[in-house]
Amino acid sequence: MFVLIVLTTAHCQTNDWSKRIRSKTERPLSAILNPHVGEVNVLVVDGKRFEHVRGLRSFYLPVPKINAIIFVVDEKDYSITYHIFRMDTEKDIEIHAPSSVFGRTIGFPNSQDTVEKISDGILVLGNVDNNARSTLQSLSNLCTVKSLYYLDLNKRTVAASKTLYLDKEGKLILERDDP
Repeated sequence: MFVLIVLTTAHCQTNDWSKRIRSKTERPLSAILNPHVGEVNVLVVDGKRFEHVRGLRSFYLPVPKINAIIFVVDEKDYSITYHIFRMDTEKDIEIHAPSSVFGRTIGFPNSQDTVEKISDGILVLGNVDNNARSTLQSLSNLCTVKSLYYLDLNKRTVAASKTLYLDKEGKLILERDDP
């Protein structure tokens, strides 16, 4: 008797991401003993579970040029991890960073987090604060601040980050390279 067993990766065979990605908010069991324990954002992608994901509802942004999604996880040591999850290969590219403002508004109706571009293995992420109060003496008290994060997907590092200060018309006033 001949038995043929075929193993498939059904996840990669569908482009319907809604069938492959689930996002939810859970109340941990420790909340029974401690009412101050908050809810936890959970993202499940192709069966892989990620907790403490930033944002609201979907918790991720698409990166269409490379058939991927990006999301940010807050770590226990107060650092963060960017996750670039390739939907075609199910490969999770993790990039650790000490901190970032990116990801907190993913899923909000007027999200300030954007995927700016991807080129030559560098993914550029943006975060805009339209009502920033500047502490720089050379700037007016109120301006737009745009933070840019350059993620090197091959080296799995934050290659650079910049802060752009824009006037009310959107004109660049000052550009600073962040340490």
